[in-house]
Amino acid sequence: MADAIHVFEPREFIEAGEHVTVLGWEQSTALDSGEDFASEWAHVFTVKGGKITRWRGFFNTAARYGL
Repeated sequence: MADAIHVFEPREFIEAGEHVTVLGWEQSTALDSGEDFASEWAHVFTVKGGKITRWRGFFNTAARYGL
């Protein structure tokens, strides 16, 4: 899956100990279909010793595939 991201906006940062969750929004074009779509996303980071040790990303796949 490859997308051309046109707008990428982190909107909210939530810190809880060694975990940081970032909520945001993006506007993209799916390169395989040429379809434009917008999706909210969430990124969850684990930070230990000032370094990111884990990253997980989630977004609305239904928006990407036009479902």
